[in-house]
Amino acid sequence: MVIDVATISQVMLEQLCFFSTRYLKLKSALTPFHYTLSRVAYDTGVPPVRAMALEFPSDDSLLVNGTGSAMQFMVGGDLLVAPQYRPLGNGGDARDGIYLPANPGTQFDPY
Repeated sequence: MVIDVATISQVMLEQLCFFSTRYLKLKSALTPFHYTLSRVAYDTGVPPVRAMALEFPSDDSLLVNGTGSAMQFMVGGDLLVAPQYRPLGNGGDARDGIYLPANPGTQFDPY
């Protein structure tokens, strides 16, 4: 089987364009949300990017590192960010779960 390098490059370019367009649209959709968070931070001093314990102070399990909440955070009070990661060094498994507070509110998938 012969693989044409030009074809591989074209496929990779198409994938790059697809994902770049997708995330730029998501960024544009979230711009008003970020402006609002910036104004709230200016008025109140509460940072736009917050530890989960700041947003859910009554959830004691957030203070325990074993829940996995140390690797996720809130953007405002409405957006939970839980990046996919792989531990450095030993090449361990990827993240195996996301901690959701007892009452996370409305959930949505932007895709």
